[in-house]
Amino acid sequence: MNGNTHKGKVLTETLSGYRGRQNVITYRSSWEYKAFGMMSKMHNMKAINGWASEETVFKYVSPLDDKEHKYYMDLTVFKPNGDVVFIEIKPYQQTQPPNRTRNKRDDVYAREVNTFRVNTAKWKAVEEWCKKHSSPHKKFEFVKWTERELKI
Repeated sequence: MNGNTHKGKVLTETLSGYRGRQNVITYRSSWEYKAFGMMSKMHNMKAINGWASEETVFKYVSPLDDKEHKYYMDLTVFKPNGDVVFIEIKPYQQTQPPNRTRNKRDDVYAREVNTFRVNTAKWKAVEEWCKKHSSPHKKFEFVKWTERELKI
């Protein structure tokens, strides 16, 4: 995840199309910051009606403790046709089951497995919500953006 650790805050008045409640939003990685810029550009080109960061919350049950937790979507995008897209920004490696290698320590592998299990539970909860609430008139979609989609 090199290059993905930059954190900071952005004034929402500098971002075109932002529909969130806060005046200042936090980006938790350089990738999220890049996505904010992409959303502003898409809004300026009328490709989207608006967007928000960490405003949409889904509930999921963690497989680690069997308790309900909250999952804040990285981005919620409002399309001109009324559809809504929920976007999670993650390194590609974290979207795939971890590989067990000879050189990988047991604790590192266990942490990767648990992270993937929790992420999978989150994604499943959002996908099920989207399926349940989509209709012929309004579609809800969940997608993952990695360094591939962000062209990093």
